[in-house]
Amino acid sequence: MYDSVHSNIFSCVLTQRVNPAPLELCFHPMHFDLQNDTSKCPIERNALKNFYDSSKGGEWTVSTNWVDPYISHCQWYGVECKEDTNKGITVTLELPTNGLSGTLSKSIANLTLLEVVSEVCRNLPMNWMGTLQ
Repeated sequence: MYDSVHSNIFSCVLTQRVNPAPLELCFHPMHFDLQNDTSKCPIERNALKNFYDSSKGGEWTVSTNWVDPYISHCQWYGVECKEDTNKGITVTLELPTNGLSGTLSKSIANLTLLEVVSEVCRNLPMNWMGTLQ
């Protein structure tokens, strides 16, 4: 009994360290106390959530898993992440012909290792490109 209890506690603590906080806590108006902790509220996930909101993600043709509070942003439709211990997380964003509209959030510039943007911005204002350079 003693071993299984401690094993479950260790497993729970380990899981909490690896998994980020639910997405809505990172954007809660009352300011989640770990909102600025990038292990709990990853910069890439926050930038992609802002991108989703500003480009009217609720109206996209396909938005599988986007802004799901418990699914990694790396599993959102059109998003691929590659982790490199030297560079950080590279995000590939491919949403061709997906019905994006609205505006492009400036927080997209927080995807500092954004590798591919495939037809993402066809219908969005293009004045943001200078912020990525």
